[in-house]
Amino acid sequence: MHITRVKLVNFRNIADLEFSPEPSVNLIGGPNGAGKTSIIEAIFFGCTARSFRSASDEVLLRKGADVCRIEIDGVVNERETTVEIAWGRAHKRQIKVDGIKLTRVADLFDYFHAVSYIPEDTELVYGAPSVRRHLLDLYLSQADRSYLNDLFEYNRILAQRNSLLKEFEIGEDSPTDYEMLDVWDGQLAGVGARINAKRIGMIADSAEQLALYYRTIEAGDSILSWKYESSINDDPSSATAFQQKLVSSRRRDLYMGSTSAGPHRDDVSINLNSEPMRGYASQGEAKSAALAIKFAIYGFLTKRLHGAPILLLDEISSDLDPNRLASLMSTLPKLGQVFLTTAKPAELRETASIQAEIAVVAGKLQ
Repeated sequence: MHITRVKLVNFRNIADLEFSPEPSVNLIGGPNGAGKTSIIEAIFFGCTARSFRSASDEVLLRKGADVCRIEIDGVVNERETTVEIAWGRAHKRQIKVDGIKLTRVADLFDYFHAVSYIPEDTELVYGAPSVRRHLLDLYLSQADRSYLNDLFEYNRILAQRNSLLKEFEIGEDSPTDYEMLDVWDGQLAGVGARINAKRIGMIADSAEQLALYYRTIEAGDSILSWKYESSINDDPSSATAFQQKLVSSRRRDLYMGSTSAGPHRDDVSINLNSEPMRGYASQGEAKSAALAIKFAIYGFLTKRLHGAPILLLDEISSDLDPNRLASLMSTLPKLGQVFLTTAKPAELRETASIQAEIAVVAGKLQ
């Protein structure tokens, strides 16, 4: 899998930009605010229909413009493929693949895949559990279509269960409501157990590479690990255990009017030498951990997809000291297609085998 052409129209501060990347390491250089990050954000959006900065479509549309468009040409499974995503102030988002409109956004995951790193990814260490859950959901959805379907179904059932719990809360319950709650519990447990099993499997499958990449970046002996922390105490991947937890939590759920256990409440503990990083990690350790996590996920997707996804790395030269940077850059030529952004191109030229380089100033190629 690799991209052969990128065209952006009215994306953030970019009015009109087009370039043809190489299948290996591509360097995007330019001053701060030039639009470097916007380019790789657009590539990520073209692969996933999501911004890695959690921005809405309206925010991504260039100020004063009516329509935004992202076009990506490339090769997927040895077949030439074109993805086009367009939206505007008066137009809903439309996604086309090879000229054919997709009826479901989820179908985009059948084509290009991407893993991104941005400096704000230290929130994976410092942030709320929802940040880490989103990480698992985003990349498991790329690896496994059935996971994405389960996620949609889980959220649908969860909304129904919570709605019923709120009816109890305001005193509108009946014997039929209790029977219905049993039904929702059974359905939620079945889908939720499958989600838990796949999350746990991803963490287990990527554990070795997580530790390896952290040691590579840090050039030391510290061990980075992660563990799925489930609100289902006994066996998170068991539908029976899940349903038993829902039953035992029912009194609390009725009081709160919401569901207190399940994948939507779970977390991932990120540990350095078996100690949780969230409370004490330095900025340097957190940045190294975030990078190691993204590289481990890259390895996981490469294995599951039987081919390397696109790797997008934003400003890593500003996040790592020279030794850490050199250690990480030495791995890039062994990977698939990579896009690097930096305000200091010379630093990366010295440490990485750059196949192509473009310069960006004020949203335009130089």
